[in-house]
Amino acid sequence: MNIKVALSILLLATSLGASAQRRGRKVAPKPLTAEELLKQKQDKLFGEMVDNTQRLFVIDSVVVDKSQALNSIPLSSDLGKIVEYNSYFKDKNLPGVYVYVNGFENKCYYAENDTAGVSKLYCREKLNSKWSVPQQIRGIESSLKHINFPFMTSDGETFFFAAKSDEGLGGYDIYMTRYDSDEGKFLEAENVGLPYNSHDDDFLFVEDDIHDFAWFATTRRQGDGKVCVYTIKTSKKRENYVAEAYDEDELKQLAMLSRIRDTWKSPKQRDDAMKQLEAIRTVAGSNSYSVESAFIVNDELAYNDATSFKSAESRSLYAQLMAEQAKLKQLNAAIDGQRVQYRNANGASKAQLAKAIQTNEKIKEKTIDKVRDLTLKIRKLENN
Repeated sequence: MNIKVALSILLLATSLGASAQRRGRKVAPKPLTAEELLKQKQDKLFGEMVDNTQRLFVIDSVVVDKSQALNSIPLSSDLGKIVEYNSYFKDKNLPGVYVYVNGFENKCYYAENDTAGVSKLYCREKLNSKWSVPQQIRGIESSLKHINFPFMTSDGETFFFAAKSDEGLGGYDIYMTRYDSDEGKFLEAENVGLPYNSHDDDFLFVEDDIHDFAWFATTRRQGDGKVCVYTIKTSKKRENYVAEAYDEDELKQLAMLSRIRDTWKSPKQRDDAMKQLEAIRTVAGSNSYSVESAFIVNDELAYNDATSFKSAESRSLYAQLMAEQAKLKQLNAAIDGQRVQYRNANGASKAQLAKAIQTNEKIKEKTIDKVRDLTLKIRKLENN
């Protein structure tokens, strides 16, 4: 073998060996960015939540400018209001912050962010026509960021708000907590889950638990500056979809509220709910919507005074209803005052106030039951 042939064989062997080494070597994957890691985490959380997707009855949806979302919700003034902090308090210190003011306009809730964007919830109470110094609310998890759009239901205990969190689905998520009167603080807030929340901004949850409606806003599948406001006909008991009854894609579509028609049990059920909603919107538009002045008889009829009732028995029951409503307002005011005293009390005085609050809460529950029973009796009489 001559020298040239030997060199050629040697070079070929070296090249083949190097090629084999390159084929056997694994290329290290490109590290994920912080944004990609967060998206991966959010997708995983969605997958964990999807089997517990709540079955909602979404009867309507409307797309509006984000600035008009509040105006799309016909909420009774008796149930309070959500307004811009700076506009309500004539203050320029908290731009973009929304405050919930209760129906009596003697208590409000809102959040302030620290320099790291972590929110602290505060409460203020009106005493002698003046708002008190803000008091930080106890019990709300401190890791939540940019808390906004608070709302308290009529029971004075169930509290909703929107917030951002590294443990959430993305953007604003809706959270819920309850007030523990025994401890004088709120319980740890919980993410309300699917389909309320998504990878986009979900916020502005409000509930009319007198007529069993709720609303919330979302930027999912919307263009810049737009939100979709969903209207929900609520039920007293939570019901989840049976995950085994759907394939994976069907359940995901329900979890994302891809089509509100898929939440209807029947078109007639939806039509009936829409008629009731239109009655509420009509009364709300007339600026006379309140428990005392407007009584919804059915999906198409609402009375604004006692003389509208057909029977003497209905008018008598309506008078009882108004008395129970007045009692309920007095109880709410008394409980609110006792809670203020409770926070500043100690020892035997605090124990005595706790007992008084518990007593009034029980009376309040019974009064609410009476209001519901009287309302149903009057409707039955008038519809017959």
